[in-house]
Amino acid sequence: MVALKRVGALTLIALIGIGVLGARAVWNIQNVAAVIPAVTITLGVPFYAQDILNERVLADFKAANPGIGVQIVVADTVSQPAAAKDTAHHLDAIQKLVSTADVILFDSADSRGVITPEATHAGYYLNLSPFLEGDSQLNATDFNPALFRAFQWDGGTWALPLAADATVLLYDSVAFDRANLSYPTNAWTIDDLSRAAKALTANGSEIAFRGDDDLALYASLIGKPLFDPDVLPNPPQIDQPEVRTVLDKLAALQRLQSGVKVDAESAALRIGSIGGLIFAPPEAKGPSRRAALLPGGHALLNVRGVAVSGATQNTEASYTLARFLTLRPELTQFGVMSARRSTIIKQDEGFGRSHPKIPQEVAQLLTDALATGLTATDLRFYDYLVAATAKQNTDSFDPRAAIVAAQEDALKAQQIALDRHGDSSKVAVVATSVPTIDPKRGSTLKFGLTVFATSLPQKAAIQALADQFVARTPGLAHIEILGGFDPFESATRKYDCFYLPYSAVPSAALDSILNLDPFMSADKNLNLADFIGGALAATTRDNKVWSLPIGITPTVMWYDSAAFANARIPTPTFGWDISAFKDALKALKLVVKADQAPFIMPGPGGEGISLLMLVAAYGGLPIDWTTTPPTVKFTDPANVAAIRQVLDLAKSGLVDYRSLGRDFGMTIAANQPGSPLYSDQLNGVNFGRLFGAGKDPINPVETGKFAAVTFPRGAGVQALSYSTGTLYISAKAQNPDACYGWISTLAAHPDLLSLMPARQSQLADPNLPSLYGDSLAAVYREVSKVIDDPATLKVPSLFDGGSNISGFVVEYWLFQAWDSYVLKDADLDAALSDAQTHAGAYTTCTAGLPAYDPASQKYPDYLRGLIGCAAKADGRIKALLGN
Repeated sequence: MVALKRVGALTLIALIGIGVLGARAVWNIQNVAAVIPAVTITLGVPFYAQDILNERVLADFKAANPGIGVQIVVADTVSQPAAAKDTAHHLDAIQKLVSTADVILFDSADSRGVITPEATHAGYYLNLSPFLEGDSQLNATDFNPALFRAFQWDGGTWALPLAADATVLLYDSVAFDRANLSYPTNAWTIDDLSRAAKALTANGSEIAFRGDDDLALYASLIGKPLFDPDVLPNPPQIDQPEVRTVLDKLAALQRLQSGVKVDAESAALRIGSIGGLIFAPPEAKGPSRRAALLPGGHALLNVRGVAVSGATQNTEASYTLARFLTLRPELTQFGVMSARRSTIIKQDEGFGRSHPKIPQEVAQLLTDALATGLTATDLRFYDYLVAATAKQNTDSFDPRAAIVAAQEDALKAQQIALDRHGDSSKVAVVATSVPTIDPKRGSTLKFGLTVFATSLPQKAAIQALADQFVARTPGLAHIEILGGFDPFESATRKYDCFYLPYSAVPSAALDSILNLDPFMSADKNLNLADFIGGALAATTRDNKVWSLPIGITPTVMWYDSAAFANARIPTPTFGWDISAFKDALKALKLVVKADQAPFIMPGPGGEGISLLMLVAAYGGLPIDWTTTPPTVKFTDPANVAAIRQVLDLAKSGLVDYRSLGRDFGMTIAANQPGSPLYSDQLNGVNFGRLFGAGKDPINPVETGKFAAVTFPRGAGVQALSYSTGTLYISAKAQNPDACYGWISTLAAHPDLLSLMPARQSQLADPNLPSLYGDSLAAVYREVSKVIDDPATLKVPSLFDGGSNISGFVVEYWLFQAWDSYVLKDADLDAALSDAQTHAGAYTTCTAGLPAYDPASQKYPDYLRGLIGCAAKADGRIKALLGN
């Protein structure tokens, strides 16, 4: 038991409130059925993890606990605001999170931002220690000790572990050989790291030690807690001799990278995860990519786990579910280490489920990582140290000032959190579960909303619209709105009707959805000519309509008018010229940081798409998507010239560029605060964006000051990329007529999904500004003009690429050539020639395949043929596309 040395009166009251000093309740899980009345609790899971909690898992829980019902809801555990950067914003987000569900499942990548001391001080999580002490069936010895204590502080246990990954030091053995250096070992010190970094950079290799990974490096090198363990709650104790020593030496390491643009994934020395090393594609991993413990001899353990909301009204039932989930091997599959020994699923020599065979040296590193691992318990207040050092200029770094600032910020944040616990306006309230509908009243439709977002801001409004539709529809009792992240095949099985933020029609198994032509023919309110150009075509195959368009999500540019004014240049206008774009970049470069590009492309697949649109503006069409399969013209002189002009913008620091070839350009990069121009989808839902006043929930950029404009045009060519939001009826729908009535009703309200309307009548509606605001309504109308212009070049979006696998594949080779030119300074003509060779071999192979026929062939079988051709053309691509 921790001794109490100094506890003030206010702090003592707060501690009693959050359960740290409360009496240890004795609670026996064996008697749960007798003591818990019939209740239904909610389980919040990240949008991408819903399928893990399958019917079998819930059925097993129900069989073991007949008095407890469970409903799955989507919980926003992704990218919570950092407490060290904005404590109030962080606590507001956690308050919202723990109001979502009684039990919260969180991923290892999110754990340090979700289960924080600030959140526990505010009372937002239930202290599980009393339950653990009274649980005769817990079997604590089954847990790995390091992982079991991952979320234990201030006398409480705030979450239970499920699985973990480890952050370690990654290095390229070939680069070390070239520099005549010995490989890193688990005994490396900061001096070893500094010597190697200097030798590598002098030899032309890159190192990457900047950003959030600094926390891992700081913690391992300092190697001790930054808090006082003898006081509750543990206060920050950042000003220590070891901290000053490490910061002094790290300052020199940071200066080696000052002003240098580094592609972290290809750096010769960087910080990364063991999971990333195991699952990386061959060309990113390679035989030369190896790993060791971090300098200082530790690894950081990033732990996936399950917590209970401090607002739950069903504490025993919620703990019962949390304990049950720790026993499920399904929940360990995304980690490389299981928290319980009994849930390890070995395959080959792997530590988890469906892993590739793990080399012996990596398996040993996993063992070492567990033995030396630092968890959230150990890392408290390190984020304040990292945040304070990040604010300082690299060239005039003052360790003492950073330490003082970190200590002050951490103390202030702790008090803000403790004060919040007694603030009635900041309490969390778990929403009640959806009531069971009496089947005698009529049928229930399950409607799935797949959005690439961490939450669905307009869910209440959509449910209200659904309730209105139900009230006027005989024989229909309820429409259950279910948000999540379901691919097409899963949606057809789970829902009666559903929405996707892209068109799955080009690759859909048509026998799994209903043809909408009979419904639309009978719909007197539907005018097919009302759809803007391309919207209905995206949902049509074999001259039949298979889904109903509701709206589109075009990719546009967002600009900061204040930055343009500061650079003394006019703000962009619709239809602006490519030469004006280049001139703007040159002027903006003078007003941003030295190592910052004025134009960034952080959106989903945004970089590849944005660059292709710029290439088109320069007169290039390296891939002609109007043919099937797409025609590849990488080496055409006009295309080479256009590509060179765009990539030279990146090489000169005017356009941010990250490696595209290794992941098909799918990387979602973080915004750089202060960048005055960026590209992204014009959509308030996809990937968590809510454009308007305030901060973007994913990236720390004040989005309210940005306005949107279409991409620049050149030589009469305007390029545009967009996805079509689409509505479907499953072939398994119990009430297809009601489904069509509902989706046609929802299609009249694209604003509920923050989509640009897909119909001319909606765009012409005088009320459009009242739904979207004046500026956004103006952009929508301008985009519709571009779409309807027959001269516009349609560049497939990320999702179009997923539907059109051939276009997706050939982009891989094009992006590989771009990476070689920009990141490795290779000859562009030679790189494009290699790409053309691979793409030509692929298209020749696919030309010999029979056309896809859904009547006689399953789409996965057809897809395997295309993947086989891609692998035959270039063996590197097989690991990326799968089997």
